[in-house]
Amino acid sequence: MKTAWQDLQVRFAVFFVLLYLATQLPLVKEWLASVGVNQSWLNVGVILPIILTLVLWQTVEITRRLDDVEHGSKVIPSDDDALTALKAVMEEARTTKEMRLDVVGISLTSTWPLVRRWLDNGKFDGWDFRFAATTSSVNPSCPQRWASEGRETLTRIVKYSEAQRITERRIQIAAYEYQHVPAIHGFRTGSGDIFMTTLTWSISATKPPQLRSYPAAYEHIHPSDDSAYARERRRVFEAWCDAAFASEPLGAR
Repeated sequence: MKTAWQDLQVRFAVFFVLLYLATQLPLVKEWLASVGVNQSWLNVGVILPIILTLVLWQTVEITRRLDDVEHGSKVIPSDDDALTALKAVMEEARTTKEMRLDVVGISLTSTWPLVRRWLDNGKFDGWDFRFAATTSSVNPSCPQRWASEGRETLTRIVKYSEAQRITERRIQIAAYEYQHVPAIHGFRTGSGDIFMTTLTWSISATKPPQLRSYPAAYEHIHPSDDSAYARERRRVFEAWCDAAFASEPLGAR
């Protein structure tokens, strides 16, 4: 919507510039004078809309920049809200470079079914996806089910990626397993948007402390945010991505 509005402003300004230039032609000046149009009033009537359009353009641009700063790094309170925001970012992708998604998950039991639904609904043709899940409970504080669920989900992802309808739509899907504690996990798009979260602890008087993934609040690091905080958070998440995708993908062809 914003792009369409800005395009309309440009067209509006160009129209009045051309109109003003046309009024400066001798024959047009003579005709306008013959019908009683004063040149000074004509200048105001044509130039004023141009000025107002340019001012409005700058106002929109300043608002956009302030919006980028305001939303550069923010907390998204839930997993569902983070996935909704992620999908909105993905739908804005226009170039091949932007059409990439890295998912560093725990077992991907909630994320993969949702992404699969997006793909089944015909979205994101030509995209490149990488999914990583943990397949080993290297820490006794991690729930044992994470490893088995991670292996099962990755197997389903590999099988799905080999379907003919997926290859025909030029969708690339790769699945990776990692064996470290998934303390940092989330999403990274080709546009540079990062949605990241961390594990928390379940503390009980009757049981030893155990890591858990919920409730999950996400940070959205916007690609336009060049603050020291955003650069550091980006560096941390990318390091965890590199570690998760260090091995060969499963079922690589």
